[in-house]
Amino acid sequence: PQLLRLCEREGVDAILTINDLELPHLATARAQLAQLGTRAIVSSPEVVETCFDKYATAQFLESTGFACPKTYMPSEVTALLKEIQSGTFGFPVIAKPRRGSRSQGIYLVHDATSLEKDAVRVGEVESVDSNRTIYQEFVESDQYSLHIFNDFSGRPVSVVGMVNLVPPVNGESF
Repeated sequence: PQLLRLCEREGVDAILTINDLELPHLATARAQLAQLGTRAIVSSPEVVETCFDKYATAQFLESTGFACPKTYMPSEVTALLKEIQSGTFGFPVIAKPRRGSRSQGIYLVHDATSLEKDAVRVGEVESVDSNRTIYQEFVESDQYSLHIFNDFSGRPVSVVGMVNLVPPVNGESF
């Protein structure tokens, strides 16, 4: 509401954010902002939600043929262990918040016993609906980011690729 009032009062033509934590809020307000004549430069709420949900992102990438780390919910730990035992990939696996950013809340799980204990611990603190933690195949590599800028019809006009040379500090990548 405060953002809407500010945009209306100041006659803001367009608004965007580079803070990923603000994207869901801006996407949700997109229609209301449009009624005020302010264009919110953000993807649809559905796209933002898919991108914020790492499990949904992995499922989407897999369904479109993109290679991505194998991803499992805590309830799928048995399947994860079978993949490891079959040699598809090995330990460590990475545990991370299903919804999160800036490398916060990420930790490595180094063996089957630790994974099973972690899945039980996670299951005890999470409700069945939320499934706040996921496990992923750990991929040792540099961290890359792509910033894609589209025109107002959704066509990409510029893509900026970056490699993060410094590990995240307090959740911020440089």
